[in-house]
Amino acid sequence: MNFSLKAILFFLVISTACGQSEKPAALSFPKSSGRVNDFGGIYSPSEEITIDSLIKSFESRSDVEIKVVSLDSTMTTVEGFNSYILRLARYWELGKKSGKDNGVLIGISPAFQRVRITNGLGLEMVLTDVEIKMILDDSMFPLFRKGEYFNGTKVGLTELTRLLEK
Repeated sequence: MNFSLKAILFFLVISTACGQSEKPAALSFPKSSGRVNDFGGIYSPSEEITIDSLIKSFESRSDVEIKVVSLDSTMTTVEGFNSYILRLARYWELGKKSGKDNGVLIGISPAFQRVRITNGLGLEMVLTDVEIKMILDDSMFPLFRKGEYFNGTKVGLTELTRLLEK
């Protein structure tokens, strides 16, 4: 009987600890500071302004909402990066203002060497996975590999907006 009680208590402690470990992750999303959210510190202030201007110009001609986020290594894990970017887009409610779920989030993690472009359901017919892969492979990755995050982001954004304007 003593062993059974210990086993039950052990199970309760472990399950409680596991349940609590998910809460901080759910609360760890940062508040968006605008179109460019450079938590990873990869852009200079003038580069942020340039990227913001590119997005603002596009958004003035479209109802698609775009944001760029760079993450530092404390915000997620290598394995959790893709999921984090998707959940962050939902948390920030990208593309919800128009009611069309047509937002795009470009997530960049230099520390993990990861990039993800995620888009809302309202853009799936316009911006396919194949087109996103082409933007990443042809426009962004070559420059990111050289450490040119600003140029890679700028070229990728230019290609992205070109596809969205078709």
